[in-house]
Amino acid sequence: MRIFLGLGSNMGDRHNHLILGCELISDLSDTSIQYTSPVYKTPPLYNTQQSSFLNMVIEIATKFSPHELIAIIKDIEANLGRDIENGHNLPRPLDIDILAYGTVQISDGKLTLPHPGIFERKFVLQPWSDIAEDFILVGMNESIKFLLQNTSDKSDITLTQFTVENLT
Repeated sequence: MRIFLGLGSNMGDRHNHLILGCELISDLSDTSIQYTSPVYKTPPLYNTQQSSFLNMVIEIATKFSPHELIAIIKDIEANLGRDIENGHNLPRPLDIDILAYGTVQISDGKLTLPHPGIFERKFVLQPWSDIAEDFILVGMNESIKFLLQNTSDKSDITLTQFTVENLT
């Protein structure tokens, strides 16, 4: 099963936060990172009164269910300094979203899969396309490449020199 996570940071040492997030995910039992995208510098999309982000997408293999995985991810974010309780779209050291968990579809108030904002987020679609452009997003029945080519998000995103090595 192909599982994709989006990672972003716009506070402090953004690149290091991405590295730490990947290391913590890779250190989970029975979890490995299969692929890491390049890192992009991206403008904030919704709350534009904050610093730019560094964003990337990773593909992982894990034994955790979607609900177990989201709980673990929220703990990682909190441990790296994210204030989960005080709203969305605010500056954060690390944001991790489950973008897709194979062909699983969930919408139960705690988790929505695939992530509902994918089609309008170039900062997700571009790095995702770099590692899995032919992945078909369940529910939309379109490839990531197609969604990137047809997104309404015209943000100017920039490939950086930063990398996060595969931590397999």
